This record gives sequence, structure tokens and C-alpha cells, in this order.
Amino acid sequence: MDRIDPRFLPRAVRSRGNDTVETKSAAKRIDAFISKLRTNPSGERSGNGDDKIWQYDVQCEDVAAICEHCPEFVARWLEGMEEQEFLARVYKAELFFLALCESLLAQSPRTGCQLWRAIRGNLVANYTGTAKVDEMLHILFRVPDSDEVAKLRLEMLDLSNCNTDKALFDLILAANRNGRADWVTQIIERDRETGLIWKQRRAEMLASFAIGNALPVPEAWPEGQLRSVTQHLVHDCSLRRWREACNRHWWDVFVESSSQEEAYGAWILFLESADRRADIQIAMDERFYEDPSELARIKRCHVRLNRDSLDRAMKKQEEKMEKTFLGEKIVEGVGPWRRVLEAGYDV
Repeated sequence: MDRIDPRFLPRAVRSRGNDTVETKSAAKRIDAFISKLRTNPSGERSGNGDDKIWQYDVQCEDVAAICEHCPEFVARWLEGMEEQEFLARVYKAELFFLALCESLLAQSPRTGCQLWRAIRGNLVANYTGTAKVDEMLHILFRVPDSDEVAKLRLEMLDLSNCNTDKALFDLILAANRNGRADWVTQIIERDRETGLIWKQRRAEMLASFAIGNALPVPEAWPEGQLRSVTQHLVHDCSLRRWREACNRHWWDVFVESSSQEEAYGAWILFLESADRRADIQIAMDERFYEDPSELARIKRCHVRLNRDSLDRAMKKQEEKMEKTFLGEKIVEGVGPWRRVLEAGYDV
């Protein structure tokens, strides 16, 4: 263990069973590495090899034992979370601090939430998970429930943080990918029961981002003229649910098809209706990965080789979502798209 680079120690210790003595020894060496980041926070090269950055992947499970058995070291690594020197330290070990944040959210939610707030928006690299959603959002819904985490999840729904249709979509995608469909249902019902029109409209938008829709969706094809902004919004949201239901149908046909020709036809129609929810569907469909047949292997290869086509199809469905909120075009400098808290805007 003494010969292992400190950046590989978390995974090495876990692979050996998280022995307490080895965990504390590893934490001590990692602390020495982090201390070097403290002494050279500017990122300038020192010329003596001490300016290495933590560029190797590390998982939450790799640091869980360190958080449990070595809280004194964790406290040292988190000193000065509101200071620029801390952010410079995070910059040189982003992957480590991401894993540390997730582990703390599970073991010490209050401290984990403080770290989550400190590093979100200050990471230099762009870390995305399934459906190209910010990994910080995935972490927030992947960790166990607690009062502090529940508060932070609602904080992310707040108008000051979530004021575009794309931001709402990202939040719901992260929740659904990590098994928090019940949370999505709760916030939709809460918005529907409020007396605020904009929150009732937000409930419709959030519901349109749900997964697991089934055909038919009658609301997507209403009778008569649409006469109000709300009616147009409900119609647009129904179309989005209908599109996801179609996408789910054609994915099922693709997976269950008995010939390459039938599978290819289903794939083309699958692409036509795909948004980023399709990424979650692919990731969570055990049938697709467990089928040992040769045809299933060909299908898996086809999906991997046509990943770019799927990405383009999903992106096409969101061309305007970054510039709209509840279906309406964003007006710069008005309402939530300014510094709402300083302006005293009622969120």
C-alpha cells in the first residue's frame, strides 16, 4: 500500500475490504497530498512533482470508509469552504471532492449539503451522467433521503435556481433516473394544489417530463379551438407525454423484435420521438442487456455505433427549451431571469 499513488488509495483500500488501519493510513497519505494543493493553490508548476492534480476517477464508495473512520482529516479538507483558496484546492482534485460530497451527503447530510453548495457551479470540468444531466444533480437524488437533502432538492426547484424549461427537465430527469419518481409526483401535486397560476402551470410542465407514459394520450389531440395560454400549455405538455409514450413503444418493439429488419424499422421510429428520457429508458432496461442471443448482441452494437444519431435526435427536441420557461419566451432582465433574491422578487 505504501507504494501506491495517493490518488489510487481510496479504491485500493475498498478493494481490500476497508480495513480500519489501512483506511487511516490511506487517509493520512491523502491528507499529505491535499496539503500540497493548499501550499500551491494557484496551479503554477513547482517543478518538483508536487503540483500533480487528482485526475483519476474515484467513486463515493471509495471514500465512504475514510469519511466514517477519519472525520478529522475530512474536516481539514473542508476548511475554508467559503474562501477562494478552497475552490482552488477543489479545482486540482475535483473528482475526489465530488466523491467526498456524495459520501458526506449520505453519512453527514448537513456537512454534505454545505460542500454541495460550495462546489456546485465552481467546477471547471463539466461532469455529466445519464441523459447528459449535471452529475451534481444525479448525486443529489442518488443519496439516501434526509431532512437536509430534502430541503436542498426543493431549493433546486426554487425559481431562483430553476427558471428555464431545460432546468426543469434536467431536475426531473435526475430524479427519475435515480428512482425518485415519488418525489416528482409529490412536487407536481403540491404545485397543482397551490393557488398560484404559474405554479399550476409548472405542475403541467413537470408532469410532461415524466417517464412511463402509455398510449393513447387523448389530451394530445383535443377537440375545438385552444383559447387561452394555459390551454396551449396543457396541449403542448400532452404532446410531450404522447411523444414519450411513442418513444417507449418503439423501444419495446426494437428490443422484442425477432429480426434485424424489424429492429431497424423500430429504431428509425424510436429516433423520431426520442428526447433525453430515451437515455434513461436504455440505461434502465434490463432486458436489453441480459438477453444472451446473437440478435440482442447486434442490437446492443447498433445502439453504441449510432450513439451520435441518438444524441442529435434528442438535442433536436430541446432546441428552444433553454430560452423558454413554462412554454413562454424568456425576457432578459425581467422576473426570474435577473438577480431575483436581491431584487426582492417573490419566488
